[in-house]
Amino acid sequence: MMGTARWLCSAARAVARVVVPVACPGCGLEDVLWCDECAAPWWAEPCRSESGAGRLDVLGRLPLPVWSIAPLEGSNHRMIAAWKDGKRRDLDPFFLDAARRAAEALAPTLAVADTVVPIPPHRRSIRARGRDLTKALAVAVGEGLAARGIEVSVERLLENRGVESRALADRERWTNANRGIRGRGSVRNASVAILVDDVVTTGASLARSSEILEERGIAVVGAVTLAATPPPRRSGPPSFRLGSP
Repeated sequence: MMGTARWLCSAARAVARVVVPVACPGCGLEDVLWCDECAAPWWAEPCRSESGAGRLDVLGRLPLPVWSIAPLEGSNHRMIAAWKDGKRRDLDPFFLDAARRAAEALAPTLAVADTVVPIPPHRRSIRARGRDLTKALAVAVGEGLAARGIEVSVERLLENRGVESRALADRERWTNANRGIRGRGSVRNASVAILVDDVVTTGASLARSSEILEERGIAVVGAVTLAATPPPRRSGPPSFRLGSP
């Protein structure tokens, strides 16, 4: 009887995988939404990551501080890709929880902010994904700060009329951000902002967004992202963790 029950359970899992295949997006382990090994990096405290984003290095001013949880490589990259473009809406709670934890850890550093501003994705991306993921991340960051007694509002002060940037080269990304990202809505009471995005690669979107907000009288004190392109490797052991400001 026990053997029959085990067989039925195994058969049910096999049928479920055919109808709704479930596997860890980082490593492909079956029958789990994510495995412990691939989930572990997303529990790390966020660290400074702007050195890998060349477009944030503007002559005459300090680069915008950016804090990210994990390097955008290996299983981390595969998990982000599955969440953003692989229709894995079941990963929403995982990444939104990671953003809340990151904000809680950064609360002492970001306590001066009163506004959280999401970097706007292209409207086609929102339609394809079924959700504005950066807006959801911004809300999660706001919730994490509120859990530490820092009240902020989440404001969509930017819009994106450019094209998808994933296949663009560095210079093309910068041109696309300059042409596509614009201000929207009224500033209201916003005075000190934090930018939020899913990943930072060249930094073009963050740089342009920061420029627009500052032109509107809003100080931008930093950005929070889930993942970042690692900085160029130099001689000696590579390291993603770049220390605190």
